[in-house]
Parts: sequence; structure tokens; C-alpha cells
Amino acid sequence: QSYFLELDKLYHRLHRGQNVDGTFRRLAQFSMPKTDISKTLRYSTKVPLLLLGVATSITTNALYGDNNMQVLITGGTGGIGFAIARQFAAEGHNVVIADLQQDAIDSKVQQLRQQGYQAEGIMLDVTDAASITSCANRFQVDVLVNNAGIQHVARLEDFPPEKWAQLINVMLTGPAMLSRAMLPAMRQRNFGRIINIGSIHALVASPFKSAYVAAKHGLLGFSKVVALENADKDITINTICPAYVKTPLVERQIADQAKEHNLTE
Repeated sequence: QSYFLELDKLYHRLHRGQNVDGTFRRLAQFSMPKTDISKTLRYSTKVPLLLLGVATSITTNALYGDNNMQVLITGGTGGIGFAIARQFAAEGHNVVIADLQQDAIDSKVQQLRQQGYQAEGIMLDVTDAASITSCANRFQVDVLVNNAGIQHVARLEDFPPEKWAQLINVMLTGPAMLSRAMLPAMRQRNFGRIINIGSIHALVASPFKSAYVAAKHGLLGFSKVVALENADKDITINTICPAYVKTPLVERQIADQAKEHNLTE
């Protein structure tokens, strides 16, 4: 009961923009139950990147203690992905930045290493079965962050079918298949953390984003199912649902949104 009282305090202090260090310290004293901590985080839209840092801090400090974990982040060179990678690295964990472009991966890995952090990189296409298998064979992953995402803005009748399928493959099927590849080793070790980066669009809808909203709603449901399936082990699956974050992905939508809404950029 005290644990959930502290979570309630955390939500209200975050909502009011107040300092939460004391709440973190008290939460770290508890053995965290298997619950979706994102429920306490997803309602605040004022500082979404801070909330991602909050989530990773709670995850690393309260669940892992001082143990060094191997953390793989898909879409790890992007705005949210790299912020998560940097936070986990700062906590002392070894991060693996997974993305599509080798140059971008090398650049981000180098940035972290220059700061004295442990970091590696891997080219990973979450829509390709062979790429997923190769990644799972190469790394013993303790924490999987399914963050890779893309966007396309259009009315449904103007939405190219191949683009619709691509969004679903990257943001729903991809996380499912990558989790599927990582879970056997997690279950064998009796430990694992899967963090799915959802969106406010996992909870509510916006026009012209049918594929994105469908994928994110599906990701939230997927997370709940897999959490139940692995409740017999020390494995948790959570979804974080940030609102708009100023990243290259969001900035690329501005022109498309302006066009659909008949507005200037």
C-alpha cells in the first residue's frame, strides 16, 4: 500500500512540476511489483523527455540496483532513443544502439564513449527476421527498449497500402518479433526487462495517422499480454506513452500536418 501511495505522490509532484528526488529515494526502498509504471508517467505532457529519464531512472535504480545490465535500444540514434541510451549509460549500464544507418550508429556510440560510457552498436532492421536473429545471437540482452518508429500523415483513402504496412511492421510486428527472439534467454536467466516506447497515440487518436495510431494501440495491448505470459519469471514488460517530443520524427510531420489541415507551417 505504501508503494502505491508513493507512486501517487510521484504522479502529482510531476504534474505540478515539483522536485521528485525524495520520492525516488523512497520508491527505491521497495521491491517493485510487476505493474505498469508508465500509468503514473504518461499523463504529463510538459516534459516528456524528462519523463523518459524518470522511467529509466526508476527502472535502473529500483529494479536493478547497482548491477551492470546490457541494454539494447532500437531506433537508438534518434531523439528519444538516444536520450534513453544516454540515460542508461549514465546509470552505468552497457548500451547497444541499434538502428539502420551504420554512420549514425558509429557517431552516437562515439559520443557516449567520449563521455566515458560503455556503448556498442549494431545495424538492425526490426522488420527482417534474419537481422533480428543475428542480433539476438550476438547480444545477451537484459533490457530491451523497443523504440524504433516512423510516421506517415495522410487520410486513409490517400494512405499508400505499402506505407501503412511498413508502419505496422516497424512499430508493432517488429517489437513483437524482437521480443520473441530475446525472451527465451531472459526466461532461462529468470530476468528481463522489456520497455516499449508507445505514444499518447496508444491512448487517444489523431486524424491522418491511422497506421501510427493502430500500431501504438496494438503495442500497448501486446505489452499487457506478454507481461501476463511471463509473470512466472522475473520479467516485466512496460509501455511508456509520451506526448509530442521535439525530435526529427515529429519535425518531419509539420509540413504534412499543415497540408492536411490547410495551415501554414
